[in-house]
Amino acid sequence: MVLTGVFVFALLSSEPVVAPTKSLSPRDVQAAKNKVKAIRQQLIARRSQVELKLSQQDIDAIMAVASYSIPNMQFAGSVTPYGMAVAGSASVPIAGSRYLNVSCMLLPDFDASGLQDCRIGSIPLPSGLIQAVAVTGFGWVFGDDAKRTLDQLISGAQFQNGQLALVADKPVDFREQIKGGIQGLANTAKSIHRQDEIDIATIDVYLTTLRTMDNSPESLAPYVVEVMRTAMARTSAGADPATENTAALWALAIKFGTYRFASLAGYEGKPKVGKRRAASLQGRKDLALHFLYSAILEQLGRAQLAFSIGEIKELLDANQGGSGYSFADLAADKAGLKFSEWIGDDDHAKAAQDLLAFEGSEKAFFPLVHDLPEGLREQEFKRIFGSVGSDKYRALASKIDQRIEQLPLYSGNDSAVRSRSYQTPIDAIDNGQWFVVDTHIHTKFSDGSHTVAEVADKAASFGCDAIAIADHGDRNLKKVASKSYVDAIRNADYAHPNMSILTGLEWNIAPFMGREHATVLFPQSDDLLGQISTFRNRYDSYKKRSEDMLSAEPGLKYLADINVYGTQPVVFYNHPSRKSFYLSEVGHDMATWMAASDLVVGMSGAPGHQKKKGKNNGSYSMQHRTVGGWDPAVAKVGGQWDQLLQRGLNVWGARANSDFHNTQMDYWPCQFSTTHVYARSNRHNDVIQALHAGQFWGQHGRFVEALDFSVTTSNGQSIVMGDVGSHARGEEVSVNIAIQLAQQDWQGLQASLSKLELIAVMSNSVKAYPLPSQATPSGRVELRHQLPIYADSTVVRLRGVSKQAGRRDYWFYSNPIRIQSRG
Repeated sequence: MVLTGVFVFALLSSEPVVAPTKSLSPRDVQAAKNKVKAIRQQLIARRSQVELKLSQQDIDAIMAVASYSIPNMQFAGSVTPYGMAVAGSASVPIAGSRYLNVSCMLLPDFDASGLQDCRIGSIPLPSGLIQAVAVTGFGWVFGDDAKRTLDQLISGAQFQNGQLALVADKPVDFREQIKGGIQGLANTAKSIHRQDEIDIATIDVYLTTLRTMDNSPESLAPYVVEVMRTAMARTSAGADPATENTAALWALAIKFGTYRFASLAGYEGKPKVGKRRAASLQGRKDLALHFLYSAILEQLGRAQLAFSIGEIKELLDANQGGSGYSFADLAADKAGLKFSEWIGDDDHAKAAQDLLAFEGSEKAFFPLVHDLPEGLREQEFKRIFGSVGSDKYRALASKIDQRIEQLPLYSGNDSAVRSRSYQTPIDAIDNGQWFVVDTHIHTKFSDGSHTVAEVADKAASFGCDAIAIADHGDRNLKKVASKSYVDAIRNADYAHPNMSILTGLEWNIAPFMGREHATVLFPQSDDLLGQISTFRNRYDSYKKRSEDMLSAEPGLKYLADINVYGTQPVVFYNHPSRKSFYLSEVGHDMATWMAASDLVVGMSGAPGHQKKKGKNNGSYSMQHRTVGGWDPAVAKVGGQWDQLLQRGLNVWGARANSDFHNTQMDYWPCQFSTTHVYARSNRHNDVIQALHAGQFWGQHGRFVEALDFSVTTSNGQSIVMGDVGSHARGEEVSVNIAIQLAQQDWQGLQASLSKLELIAVMSNSVKAYPLPSQATPSGRVELRHQLPIYADSTVVRLRGVSKQAGRRDYWFYSNPIRIQSRG
């Protein structure tokens, strides 16, 4: 025992001979790939001689890739005119951090070179032993000809001009010999693996399940559901759940990945998979392939290696000619590794079946990736992240890990994450009056068809009390956020003393590079030009990426420093579901931005472009469509707006704006879409404060002249839109509603209210209460609804519709009122 301890002590060291760096750049990967490719070409070419040259740069790149690819290992090599040194350090978790160090010298000696001065730890090895073992082992696998070639490469090594030169004779069929040796090793490995872990007959059960399915679903999720239902049934009959889950995963990979997985599982030929087709995750086939390939590599016992392979592939893509470094692909790699590990674990296998057999959404096992950087070229990657070992890189990788851990499959939570810390809203505005506003308008400064003056004149004619010019922040639009932009808005404001014209910007919010937009309204101040131009130049992400563009937080922090006598900028998410694949992306983004800044207060419940009819209404032409002209995140009861309210976030969704560009697809400001705000005045900063406070409602069709919506508690407290009040648990509150219909709607027809609904949002449920909507001859609807309060927090909001025979219906929506229970 003592001798063993001494031997182990001699082998292990407290310090590595190669310092762990774990950093890797796209250039390293490309250089290593090029050199390995050149070596391979030399070896497989049908010539009788091989000539290889490796510079120090080549060696450094190859060692860097090897160090990153193999877990807990670091490699280094150095070539000089006198020879080459190669070293490796392996981390060994024994009695703290210990290292197994290995080193060897390739040195010229008389008429031949050879491996000398080799050591394992502090123990020297006999000269020639390592070389003899390496050459003999190589010959055992690949044959005597290959053995002689390797022996010549080592003994003929030369060191010239800082390069290692290797020359040797080789058989012309060297490629076939190497290929045969590799196939032999693979067959041995497959045999061992098949005997220990993989049951082909069980995989066939799940391939049968997939063959009998309708091949129409594009998403991988429905196929996961079906194989997990089969796994659940077989488990109920006595089968082992982990074994069944593993076989189901192999079947999915063989069906939707590649036939090569069948070979790894032990199939001699191609199994029966039925009609082959591609599956997708979040609408992308490449993500499904990343997920499945990584899952199978984890099954083969190489989880860390699988992730390293994924990272190296992305680094290659970052080089010129590649598709660019994609953190979305890496998220898919990580998700596949976690999925494979989890469903095959004895402690989690049955619970995984119970969830996946009935959860038909990808969101149960695959994270959102829509806001992760993609397409990063080498210089971009280096400028922003440096290398894959940098703190910035690790921070983003950690964010991905957190998203995966929070998925229902791993967290055990199959509903939205609830937050019990409710936002404190801005105090309600007293002694105000109602004003009609439109806060999202474009002009010739970006892609609008009219000047600021022309838009302002039309807005005034349609009864706007305030408007906001919010032209695009795209970097190619040089005049936006310029002196001429600010001056044009100010001059139009002076020309309309009864209407305010606010200065805003449609922000290409990071990290989306132009996919997602938000309106930023700036308070009136002497430094307005400097503030808006600096913000646009630094933080608008249109086709632009930088360290500050990895998230919206740096831009929001800049805005937070703007404070004009208590008035700060206000930020609204524009047309939130227009380009989303999942509606949950909307909730994710809003929650992320609101956590970063209280300047983000809401979203455009009613997007612009309302002249566009049918499926293209609002320019919603992708995955999701508007509902009655309103964004589905707001219009769907129990949807993203209500889920955010359940989490304690006071989100204002009753914003209806024109997003005016031209009269072909848009109505003029306040012609059809209106937002009604309760403010001290219609001046710039008072309107912004009212928007912060949430005291507004929105509509299409101008069929409602006035809306009074409040809650009265048992102690007489009145709570208005955007406000929070408290009430005794178990007692009723009085919901007060007074609606005055307009004498005529926007087209001059008699206004009507066809349906009225009170929506109550509680922590675990959302209910819609139909209310009487019959108006008096004067167009008045007035009522009180008694609502018992049992939940910790209850949020109420109001909506109504004017049904139009032969035409589109008009809806109005109120902002929410929150009631927190006490006692």
